[in-house]
Amino acid sequence: MDDNDLFVAFSERLIDKKMFLYVDVEDQIGSAVPLMSEDAMYEFLGLRAEDERAKKASFDAENENETNAGPMDLEGAELPVDDCIPGEDSIFYDKENPPTEVGTIYASMNEFRSAVRQHAIMGQFDLGTEKSCTILFRGYCKAEGCPWAIVARLMSDKKHVRVYFANFL
Repeated sequence: MDDNDLFVAFSERLIDKKMFLYVDVEDQIGSAVPLMSEDAMYEFLGLRAEDERAKKASFDAENENETNAGPMDLEGAELPVDDCIPGEDSIFYDKENPPTEVGTIYASMNEFRSAVRQHAIMGQFDLGTEKSCTILFRGYCKAEGCPWAIVARLMSDKKHVRVYFANFL
């Protein structure tokens, strides 16, 4: 028995099992090539069984949730609650002419610094910085005899900044 006879016998056995699709490509390569159909490959790799297991698990979980959906007893339960609403702490003011009065609150130290710079531009004076760190800002007017000064600190929430002292022109 030569190689060609073995190939023909092998091909016939594959066709008999009806699990493979026989494609004749003699014109292209010179021999016939057995190929597995897409559905047969899907089943051969176990993907169909996996899909069926996933559907069954999903169905079982839905049924379990429906049976356990009774009233919940929350009396005496301590539930952690975060009352912070995103965007709630936004502080609105005129960015072109920001307020610098005592008690004014800004969302962050960077936002306060930006507001003070803008205030100096609007007031047409040179802003000097005596101290500027993450928790404190002290600024003043650089012009000789100018009384303008401002002090702001980080509030206890470690987020917002409040103006504590302001001496205006």
